[in-house]
Amino acid sequence: MTTNKIFESTQDFIEQYREECLSRFGTPFEELPEQERYYALAELVANKGRAIFPESHPKGTKKVYYFSLEFLLGPLLDNYLINFGVRDLVAEGVKEMGSSLEDLCRQEVDPGLGNGGLGRLAACFLDSMAHEGMAGYGNGMRYRYGLFRQYIEGGRQVERTDNWLANGFPWETRKDGSSVLVRRPRRAVRRAHHRLRRQGREQAAPVVGRALHRGL
Repeated sequence: MTTNKIFESTQDFIEQYREECLSRFGTPFEELPEQERYYALAELVANKGRAIFPESHPKGTKKVYYFSLEFLLGPLLDNYLINFGVRDLVAEGVKEMGSSLEDLCRQEVDPGLGNGGLGRLAACFLDSMAHEGMAGYGNGMRYRYGLFRQYIEGGRQVERTDNWLANGFPWETRKDGSSVLVRRPRRAVRRAHHRLRRQGREQAAPVVGRALHRGL
């Protein structure tokens, strides 16, 4: 794991943050809504993480690949700033710019990659590997609309889609070159004796991506 700070000083952070806002949205920080301010900050921090990725995951070393259908990661921005050792510095810089880090962090939604104990356990494994300096990877599904959100209506549990990607996800890297062709049944037709027979096949090309998750 790297031991270098990603920002040299509060002023260095402010300059880089302002530049990121202009580069990402073409608008000065002062004119951006809180959601876009959050996104620019998260993308800036995520890019810092990608830059040190080769250092924390050197070639030729053993790697751990953990597979799970769920990863209940929770919001990542505050976690990143703490683990990079720059939370106080960033909070001070954002305050000088006329906003607050708490308000920006509240703009982040939970990644819709899990909603139960299995997902929280998987996230804890990632934190543990990062803490121990292990080159570890969590492998799972990127659910476009999350698993589901639970509500109680009329005394009954109701599940609805979770559009967690509506405003984008700055922590991921899309890798179209790693996409693979997957064949799957297209439709099921009921035949005699209540047996199901699948007819036709369709093709899909899932795209591999990488989402940064830096533990303690």
